[in-house]
Amino acid sequence: MKLTKKQPQSAAAMACAVALVAVAKLHAGTFTSVEINNPITAQVVTNADLSITVTAGGGDAYDNPDSFSYLYESRTGDFDISVQVLNVDADDASGSQSSSKGGLMVRANLTPGSPNIQVSATPDQVSNYRVETIARVNQDAGTDDPPENPFFHAYDAGPYVGTFQPNDSGALFPIWLRASRHGNLFQTMCSTDGIAWKILAEYSFDTNRYPETLYVGLATVAHNGDLSSDNRVRSTYAGYHDTAVPPVATVSGTPAGDSGPGAWPVSSVTGVNWSQYLPADGISRNTDGSSAGQIIWNSGGFATTSRDELLSIAGQGPIPWSTTRYACGAIDFGLSPRDAVDGQSNLGPYSNPNRARSVTDPALAPAAAWAPSPRYGVALITSRTNGPVQWNDGAAPFYPHTFIALDFSSATYFQMDDMVGFGVFQNGGHFYTRGAKLGDTAAHPDGGANSSGGFQRAAFDFSLAWFPYDGGWVAGSFADASKAPAVGWTEPGAHSAAAVVGSYEKAPNDAAALLSWTDLGDGTYGGLAKLTLPNVNSSKDGLLFLVPNDDTSNRGPQANAAATTDGSGWKVAVRLVDENKGDPSAYAPAGSSEFSFLYIPYTANNLIGAQITGATGATVHSAGNFTVTRLSTGRYLLSLPGKQDTNGMFLLQPVGTVPGNPALVDNNTLTYAPSTNGWIVESRIVEPGAGPGGFDAYTLRDSDFYFAWVDFTNPVTLAALPAAPKLTATASAGGVTISWPASVTGFTLQSTDVLVGGSWTTVAGVANNSVTVASPTGNRFYRLIQ
Repeated sequence: MKLTKKQPQSAAAMACAVALVAVAKLHAGTFTSVEINNPITAQVVTNADLSITVTAGGGDAYDNPDSFSYLYESRTGDFDISVQVLNVDADDASGSQSSSKGGLMVRANLTPGSPNIQVSATPDQVSNYRVETIARVNQDAGTDDPPENPFFHAYDAGPYVGTFQPNDSGALFPIWLRASRHGNLFQTMCSTDGIAWKILAEYSFDTNRYPETLYVGLATVAHNGDLSSDNRVRSTYAGYHDTAVPPVATVSGTPAGDSGPGAWPVSSVTGVNWSQYLPADGISRNTDGSSAGQIIWNSGGFATTSRDELLSIAGQGPIPWSTTRYACGAIDFGLSPRDAVDGQSNLGPYSNPNRARSVTDPALAPAAAWAPSPRYGVALITSRTNGPVQWNDGAAPFYPHTFIALDFSSATYFQMDDMVGFGVFQNGGHFYTRGAKLGDTAAHPDGGANSSGGFQRAAFDFSLAWFPYDGGWVAGSFADASKAPAVGWTEPGAHSAAAVVGSYEKAPNDAAALLSWTDLGDGTYGGLAKLTLPNVNSSKDGLLFLVPNDDTSNRGPQANAAATTDGSGWKVAVRLVDENKGDPSAYAPAGSSEFSFLYIPYTANNLIGAQITGATGATVHSAGNFTVTRLSTGRYLLSLPGKQDTNGMFLLQPVGTVPGNPALVDNNTLTYAPSTNGWIVESRIVEPGAGPGGFDAYTLRDSDFYFAWVDFTNPVTLAALPAAPKLTATASAGGVTISWPASVTGFTLQSTDVLVGGSWTTVAGVANNSVTVASPTGNRFYRLIQ
């Protein structure tokens, strides 16, 4: 916990600041108009269509100091605002005013040198018209473009960092702009239709730079080099409002009404147990119930065999699930269908007349659900089946492996992702499951294949969990290592606000503040990295769960972890279960190394979870009531009093090193299955060619692991943080007294002269949470640390 209190400016400095801010109480709607370091008073006109046209003169809002016209309101806490800019027209757009601006601005204060974040449109009277985002990090520093971020370039159509230009020759306007705050995370966006948004930049700062209450509003910037210039800019704005989150659900541009999805699924963690099976007699059935012949699983592509797959939900909650499209081992899942019961109407046995593999009509409940997005949460999967799995199709048995693909899905739902089409009913979701066979087994005698040369998908029972970022979780989805050593998110915004660390200068996209790719020894990178979470001791503070997200390898990837002995983080190893099997020193290639993560602290509410030592079944760290018994090598009985398989699901994560080689992250695979007295967890490794007939063996082996129970009724939540103590600064005869409540214990007062690049030192002489210090000649910053 950190708090910073800046010393007040001297009286002379305050007077100077006030002199530079000419305030005019001209109201337009909810706004107050202010001229910041600007001798030209803006004209604000409300047009017949209720849009607002601001005519402004003055200087610029780039570098330092600012000079512009500002229509603002104050906002406390989180916000998400949007506005439509109808036009920006400048007197000298082809000359000195080519970068005049009309847009949204967030400011810490009303001085000309205030920290600020801007997203603006420039005149389309010249060829380089664009939407741009710029920011000033520190008081009285320069405002500049965001730092280079190669992971955002796929979303930018402009020639500059953090900019957008239309891809055709059409005019820029009208254009929608958006700015949001979530904790210390700020995002700027733009849209050509107000529905699908492009993220231009993400900014995260220490909280002392942007206080709880900020100024937010419309900035009209003339961009004159001379403050007394006669040149003007006219910007017209419409529809300034709080962005609708959740969005209005629409079908073909019309509000969905009764065909809309259920509740916006970010209020709670939720889980589901999926059951996948074939009919007991192994016979495929036609729609009239007649036999279509013996099922030979994997005898062809998944489009033909998946019609025989039977799918049902064996327990879920508290937010329900559905699927509009499923195939062999692949489920395109949705969240919060309009009706939980009807949401399963396309599932079940052949006797269900509504059973279907694909649903594209929002009038049907399975499709009236939200397509989960990595911008709003993370999904994790666990095999709820221990091998060997034997289908009634004559093929050899196999062992299960699961992962989640994070790609463009062809399932049809209402979109959670505002980069796809916020609230629009269409295909284009992101998450879908993959079930695969852990290794090679014998081929079916009639030509079906289980080997790597054939079809590797497989169907079996598995569990799925959704952790929405609004729960405060530290979670996100990392892009692959193809641009390593640079680190980025899978897409802009694919992380929780809790995963940002106020590291704007160090890591402009914040992913690099958490993850570092490891050089594999020859200057190349792949699926080996270190994940570090600020203020988290990986050896004792909580549980880390990973899920790989690539879908291009034969049988998919595997993501394992090992906590470092010094508690500084986790080594993460992403491997391909086919290509890298049997070799723990081999990793997924750079293009297949993406993965998602979730951190659960032991202090979480309702948590039943632990770190288990595989060799003995002993508990290392834990929370909740449970017992673990090591039954035999690689097999563990996990029991939870009062819980059964219909009550919830498990997250499982290997977290250790290869026996005898502590330098290598383990390469085992974990599965679980319900039993009479609880659940059996199994840990296996693949031994290539060591099985019967020269096929692979699947050997049980002791391995350390994490587990966490996701209850369907009372899911895990984060414990509420204690109220942060507040520092106060009061003038006294001896200087300035810095204090905080005497009842608060466990904090140390520190100070520094320089926020960025400076060093914090402990303040001497503190007694009863109070100390008097000499009045500084310049800035002096204070914080409490715990």
